[in-house]
Amino acid sequence: MSNSPSSIEVAMVSQDQSAQSPGSELYEGINRNHHQGDFGEIAVEALCIAAGLNLAKFKRDDGTDYMIRRSGAKRRTAPYLDVQVKSCSVLREVGDFWRYDLDARAFEDLSMVDYQGPPAYLFLVRVPKSQSRYTVAAETGLHLRAATYWLSLEGENDGVRRSTTRTVSVPRANLLTADALAKLFDRAAKGLAPTVSEQPRGGI
Repeated sequence: MSNSPSSIEVAMVSQDQSAQSPGSELYEGINRNHHQGDFGEIAVEALCIAAGLNLAKFKRDDGTDYMIRRSGAKRRTAPYLDVQVKSCSVLREVGDFWRYDLDARAFEDLSMVDYQGPPAYLFLVRVPKSQSRYTVAAETGLHLRAATYWLSLEGENDGVRRSTTRTVSVPRANLLTADALAKLFDRAAKGLAPTVSEQPRGGI
């Protein structure tokens, strides 16, 4: 049986939950949600490095976690991506989609249409529920047990304000790989709008 984080479990732990869940390990103010969020960002950073990309992390959360661009590219002319990273240990599987409850502020930021700014994407990282399963060390290397999916929500805002969350549907086919990252940059370089996945009924 595979130990990859693919099983469907019964509860979701979001990196943005401020309250400590019952039974969460706490050490000097750091609980499992902090570790989960850190591990999700590490997984994204590893993918960018494998794809030969450069990235900058913002110190404060203003709706963007990372700015990603190709290494060695001219700063003023090269395309770049704005990325919001979310992580969770459990996703709801509905057909060919993962359902995820995105906080309302992030949805507002990601669904905004900005004709002059860079494409913005949600990178959703699925991680094991247990921190002890985040990595597997072997002679072949250190393996990160995380699956990352990408989603564009540009133009999906219907103007109805929600106070807490918006449920979005992330295609399971949108697995983020080094090749997938390269394709996102190719679209940006051509001035094309992000590929927006059609949200199924009840997806938002």
